[in-house]
Amino acid sequence: MNAFVCYSHKDARWLTRLRIHLKPVERVGNIELWDDTKIRPGENWVDEIDTALSRSTVAILLVSADFLGSEFITSKELPALLQRAKQRSCRVISVIVGPCLFSEIHDLQQFQAVNSPGKPLSKLRRADSEQCLADLAKTILQELQSEVSRPPMKGGEAGRPLPFAGYSEVESIIRGVKLGDWHRAAEAALRIIPRTDPSGHNELFRKLLDYQDCDAEDDRLWSALHTIECCARLAPWLIEHRDIARMAAHSNFSVRSTAASICMDFAHTCPDRMPLDIALSLSVYNEDWYVEAPANAALKAMVRTCPEVLAIYHSRLGSSVAEERAHAANALWEISKKEPKLLDRDKLRDSINRLLELDDREAADVLKRALAAVKKVRRQQHYRYAL
Repeated sequence: MNAFVCYSHKDARWLTRLRIHLKPVERVGNIELWDDTKIRPGENWVDEIDTALSRSTVAILLVSADFLGSEFITSKELPALLQRAKQRSCRVISVIVGPCLFSEIHDLQQFQAVNSPGKPLSKLRRADSEQCLADLAKTILQELQSEVSRPPMKGGEAGRPLPFAGYSEVESIIRGVKLGDWHRAAEAALRIIPRTDPSGHNELFRKLLDYQDCDAEDDRLWSALHTIECCARLAPWLIEHRDIARMAAHSNFSVRSTAASICMDFAHTCPDRMPLDIALSLSVYNEDWYVEAPANAALKAMVRTCPEVLAIYHSRLGSSVAEERAHAANALWEISKKEPKLLDRDKLRDSINRLLELDDREAADVLKRALAAVKKVRRQQHYRYAL
């Protein structure tokens, strides 16, 4: 794992503390922590940063007013990291180290920070700021363990997976679809969809689904996943519940992420086909971000037509796990910022009281912000026309 630390030199003290907290992780795992102090005299510093950016699988952002005010960070480092995150090749983890406009910048606030923007490390007691950095180190350790703990596929000498043979016709269609190339993926999908017979069966698409079992390093994996997602978006009848369930249970998080993205597409375009059970299983707090984020987006989109979905988040607020409560509170807050009319004031108040009983003031504060947003709008029934 290659971890890139993006920070302002004026926040160097937090970089020092971060390094200390990540020392145990470096000892137990194959992780390379990179920041610009690794650049040696005489080296081309721009090239060194570019190389480190291109290799990063995790990006740690130490966000402050100086961070957001840095021309180099916002024009060079940050766009490259966000692009890699969009392509699902890098996970972005933010830590708010100083008061700033983090919550107002959409490209950043879509990545949930380790701590609340209202509680930057510089305003916390030392023990609390250290706990935030310890939580971040734990997140990195879990990310590292998830990479090495997935069981190998059966078959092949010494337990190594047999290479996926593939199908010549499928490969002639998806050849040229690269990571992030959605235009070519759509073109490939439009060559597969017409092969559907009058009964709705498409043997070519069934074969395409088998490519999810390619090795993670096989370029055909991304070609297939992008094409599968485009097929599902353009012709949702092609993919069955069991197909999405198979992808959702896959050991490769990229395959699970595709399942979650299909759920998100269905929630927006054909909510009657959105597999709620699968979205629920993928939207949990301890799933990979690239999986849980689109799964939660699917659930949030469902709230528009089915407000009962909100009960999922309210029930998770009663969890014994603080991370799960925080995850649910932030989901409700996100809904309050975009569609506050969908939330019920009384339910929010009840959930706030329940969190206070659990002594979870941080999650309660998040819900209080959601409640404040809801109070600003006129209350109306979700179902306007009724008998």
